[in-house]
Amino acid sequence: MELAPGDGATVVTVRGDLTVHIPLVGGRVERAMVGNVGDEYEARAALFQEWLKDH
Repeated sequence: MELAPGDGATVVTVRGDLTVHIPLVGGRVERAMVGNVGDEYEARAALFQEWLKDH
């Protein structure tokens, strides 16, 4: 994970490898899992922003 300053925000870059070895559906599972990771980061960032407003 890498953090860098952005335009009024912090940019988080995550790099990794994900491989699912299931014939015919492995690629779909991989894409779904990667998409979920991005969604989770965005959700946590929104929660943290709300927390910062209250504290």
